[in-house]
Amino acid sequence: MKQPKAQQRFTLWGSKEYTIFFLIFFIVCTAMILIGAFGPHVYTDKYKTFKGDLNEELQMDLIEMSRLNRYLLISAQVNNNMTVGIITTLQFTIKFYGTNYLYNQDPWVKLYESKHRRNITCKVNENCTIHSIVNRPFVHYKNYRTLLTIENESEHNFYDTVYLKATYINKNLTLFELALRYIYVMCVIIWLTYLTYSTKGFSFRTFIYEQKLTAFILILLLCFNNPLNPLLILSDSLFLRVLDTFFASLFFISIWCYWLCILDNFRTNKRSFRSFYLPKLSLLLIMFGFFFGTYLFVRYHQLDDPQYEASNDTPGFRIIIYIMIVCFLYYLMWLFFSGVRGNSESKKSLDPTMVKRFRFFFWFSFIVAIFSIVVLIGSYFQKIKNSAAEFMAIFTIYNVYLIMYSYASLPVKDNSSTKIVEKHDHTLHGKELLKDSSSDINEDIELGVNENNQIEIEENSNHGSNNSKKYEKSEKSEKSEKSEKLDKSDN
Repeated sequence: MKQPKAQQRFTLWGSKEYTIFFLIFFIVCTAMILIGAFGPHVYTDKYKTFKGDLNEELQMDLIEMSRLNRYLLISAQVNNNMTVGIITTLQFTIKFYGTNYLYNQDPWVKLYESKHRRNITCKVNENCTIHSIVNRPFVHYKNYRTLLTIENESEHNFYDTVYLKATYINKNLTLFELALRYIYVMCVIIWLTYLTYSTKGFSFRTFIYEQKLTAFILILLLCFNNPLNPLLILSDSLFLRVLDTFFASLFFISIWCYWLCILDNFRTNKRSFRSFYLPKLSLLLIMFGFFFGTYLFVRYHQLDDPQYEASNDTPGFRIIIYIMIVCFLYYLMWLFFSGVRGNSESKKSLDPTMVKRFRFFFWFSFIVAIFSIVVLIGSYFQKIKNSAAEFMAIFTIYNVYLIMYSYASLPVKDNSSTKIVEKHDHTLHGKELLKDSSSDINEDIELGVNENNQIEIEENSNHGSNNSKKYEKSEKSEKSEKSEKLDKSDN
């Protein structure tokens, strides 16, 4: 007999268990987002304003920096004191130095010196377009010095103020992120160990499709939390930063594929690679290639030119962004279509748990997807982007979502199916006993018949032998009588 599939835990739940489950999810996510919102700031900003004689080098020093700052961005901006808006071009000369000694002592190490032209747009009585002049992917020195010179400054009479702004990661935020990542990494490792122990009584072949994919995506969740993250701070290796982005990109593409495959599985049980997996992988790999390739392209140019800005320095860069948006919208339409078809097909299924499985997975994943989109859109439009709430929301939502869904999907023995199997086994066993007993009875009957036949044969044979003896005796008596008669006649 075919072994029954392992049922999911939530298929045996009632309304009380569902309410507690979703209540725990919302409480944990809300609490972690609030901790991020009231926690340390993401960025530390330092400003310096220059007025008067702007022909000289404009100097800005940053002191007491450390590897915990992780990232350094310096930008420049001028104001517009005219009554009309203008579009013009400014040429900058930038010298950038670093040292591990006191900032007012030599030696200073020249990191680079370059000239760059920037197209700026200035509205009436407002500051002009801000542009980055220094972009360091990691902080190596304790102190930095930036010298900025605006070429042909006397030819420009539309501004009288220059602003320099330095932005770097807050040290407390770095420590906060390290602690959070460590907690999530340990939680995932402990949870994977528990799942391995609790499912050792089940064969992997008995797992249903959702359980198999969930086990795979949990391993990728460990990559998303990135246990190698502390090495990003301890080293200046660009490879580790690229690897961190690769892990994050791989996780998001994988969980999008995870949602699409499971919803489409409710629509059809035919999962051939060519018709089921290949179209999904093709779309998602295109999205992954565009996203990760764009990141590598921008990061490479920033190393070569710290003033590089993709939107201004690379023609056609916006076209790539538009292609990525179109691919994502197509994915959302596909996901919606799979959900509608999966809902209708699950209602037609003979499996009574199919509707529960679809509704639980669809609504839980839908809540997570909407939550993520709201966080991303909100972080894009918020005026003050200096809160760890976005970071806390993204990491918390996906970690809690996958851990709780894997808990709800733990395989359990279905009592109804077990009873059916046992009843079937008892029936088969009873039939076998009946067959054995009937065969034994038949054998006994056959043995009895054979014995009776043998007895009858023996009796017949004995009866025959007695008859033959009687016949012999009668013949002898007849002969003796004849002989006696002959003797009398002779006499």
